Amino acid sequence: MAKKALLIGVSQYEAGLPPLAAAPKDVAAMQRVLQDSELGAFDEVKTLIDPDLEKMQTAIDLLFQSCQKGDLGLLYFSGHGITDDSDRLYLATRRTSKDTFRSTAVSASFIQGIMRDHSYQRQHVLILDCCYSGAFAEGWLAKSADINLKPQLEVEGSVVLTSSTSTQKSYEDKEGELSLYTNYIVQGIESGAAESDGDGMISADELHEYAKRHVQSAKPAMKPEIYGIRQGIKICLAKARVDAKLEYRRLVERYAENGEISFVGQDILEVQRERWGLSDGVAIAIENEVLEPVRQRFKNLERYHRTLEKAVKYQFPLSKNVSDELKDLQEVLGLRDEDVTPILERVITPYATNKAQRQSVIKGLVAVSKLKAAQEIKKQSESNIKKKSVVQIEQPKKELSDPSEFLFRLSRREFITTIAGLSGISVVAFAATRGKPSTPETAITQSPSASTSPIASPTIIKESPTTLPTSTTSQTSSPSSIDTPKSSTPSPSPIDTPKLSSPSQPQDFTVDLGKNVNLDMVYIPGGKFTMGSPPEEKGNEDERPQIKDVNVSAFYMGKYEVTQAQWQAIMETNPSSFKNNPQNPVETVTWDDAQEFCKKISQKTGQEFRLPSEAEWEYACRAGTTTAYSFGDSDSLLGKYAVYERNSSSKPNPVGQNREPNPWGLYDMHGNVWEWCQDRYEKYGGESDLIRRTGKPVTTTNNNKFRLRVLRGGSWSNSARDCRSASRFSHDAHLSWFNPIGFRVVCVLL
Repeated sequence: MAKKALLIGVSQYEAGLPPLAAAPKDVAAMQRVLQDSELGAFDEVKTLIDPDLEKMQTAIDLLFQSCQKGDLGLLYFSGHGITDDSDRLYLATRRTSKDTFRSTAVSASFIQGIMRDHSYQRQHVLILDCCYSGAFAEGWLAKSADINLKPQLEVEGSVVLTSSTSTQKSYEDKEGELSLYTNYIVQGIESGAAESDGDGMISADELHEYAKRHVQSAKPAMKPEIYGIRQGIKICLAKARVDAKLEYRRLVERYAENGEISFVGQDILEVQRERWGLSDGVAIAIENEVLEPVRQRFKNLERYHRTLEKAVKYQFPLSKNVSDELKDLQEVLGLRDEDVTPILERVITPYATNKAQRQSVIKGLVAVSKLKAAQEIKKQSESNIKKKSVVQIEQPKKELSDPSEFLFRLSRREFITTIAGLSGISVVAFAATRGKPSTPETAITQSPSASTSPIASPTIIKESPTTLPTSTTSQTSSPSSIDTPKSSTPSPSPIDTPKLSSPSQPQDFTVDLGKNVNLDMVYIPGGKFTMGSPPEEKGNEDERPQIKDVNVSAFYMGKYEVTQAQWQAIMETNPSSFKNNPQNPVETVTWDDAQEFCKKISQKTGQEFRLPSEAEWEYACRAGTTTAYSFGDSDSLLGKYAVYERNSSSKPNPVGQNREPNPWGLYDMHGNVWEWCQDRYEKYGGESDLIRRTGKPVTTTNNNKFRLRVLRGGSWSNSARDCRSASRFSHDAHLSWFNPIGFRVVCVLL
């Protein structure tokens, strides 16, 4: 039996249809898994990117013509799907526009006819990750194939997988990653997790069930469908990779609920992890991958709740404009009516004068999916109506019945940009100073002379001029640059030159913790840098996109990771697993434990000690460099600076022992133990970047659905890649079973 596939992705279109950046990437990802001899093992995989009508129809015809008796033919399409007034589906080509789709797009009936003509004793699989025109403003582009596909595409011996039903949306990541549905199709094959019946093969129906389950965890309103499966019939698409990671993933899925793993489940997973020899880092990565869609859903619910509360506090009853935009927000976040109704009940009830008013408001806010879908189809067929879209050129004008509505209806970003512009300051400076008095910490864009006094030292702290190796070369008085303090390591190139707010650099200091235990603190000059890894660096996706112009105020940071001796001096306990040396970093500590340590040392000294923000941590780690490590791009020298998997003997080492510091005199910023940061874990590229650009931590409420906090630096059990300056990881703030976790403190002296 031969296996042949045609993969079509259309990203560019004519007028009226927005581009879909993910389509070519969808095709490349599908090609990778289908061609892999250990996975899809397809004999022939052809790709077609941005074809016109003739090329697309010809390629589809040739695919099914070439399939002989017993062969498997797979057709995959990622792009826009458009429907006419009779609900007939068309797959758009690069020549398709909103008004010419009947003559420039491939009709579903054409595909059906080709498949039917060549269906005798053949197996056909059609996977549609398609949309019809339109795009929503934030995060995800809406994609939908709004018709009843079953009678049009179902033929004998064929299976049709669709990314949504006839009235629901499919989604494409705005940042250009894979479409949501395709992402889980690929993941199900690549990981082997889609295989469910133990036969070692992934069938079309198993792949569908896997993708559907994960898609709906992320976007409950999206409901992938499958047509053509008959009882006892299996069409096998790929071989399943069965390994310890896959089995662990299945266990995580089994014991996960509402984005968290039960306490009993955690114990079961720990036992199995040890039995299968999985490292903690690998296990946590799998857990995060499984739980992330559900956590994202809770994040979307929280966002909707927060926005609704703001709207109701500002104006009740809500105006029609605000109500319509709340409906749009519900759709952008992929929330169902049943998801938002309990939120509406909680928020609206205190403001409604009676039950009738409450029910009326809620009824008006709940988006009726089928009605809205019908309205959107009608809008698409009326060329004189421009649909509100992220890609529209001319914004429709709206007259506000109440001019004060304008203030509420501005997004946070628009509000900050508008007010900052009126005030004559930068967006970053305004965002940092909202609700706070102007200080050297928040007024980032003030002239250097506005913040020239050195930071004062506390009375109980001893100055340590020799703590940080410094250059004997005099510093320039230019406020836009500094001479990086020299260590025994040459400074790598290129360098992001920090910008000092003061030409004079305060001294490092040492805190006497009692019991002959000291805590050395190193002065870190304020400045500006680029956060995250560049595309050419072999980093992880959560390190991108890079965040430019991150402003960090001056602070002090622990020269070393907090040691077991220091922990015992403050906490009078030792939670560590490796207690052979009091100069080892304290480990097996939760984020909550680190907070308690900071609280107690602050009380003891009368100064503010805390965990660093993620921006502060990376800024201090880089020490003015832009390379993968603080000493350059090559990991061949990493052993001189870090304790990691190749030199650790599977345990932590005493802090700083036989290792070089980074250019600013900090030890073990690469390796030894992962280090907690103050921030909650959140991907780059969203609104949280506005906070990071101020150097402040990304914080959250006490909602236990968002317990992940940021870890930085890698550990003794990690690879060189995990020890890079930009590498980031996450862990539950309340759990301590992952022993390579420690921390270092920072101090801000006012």
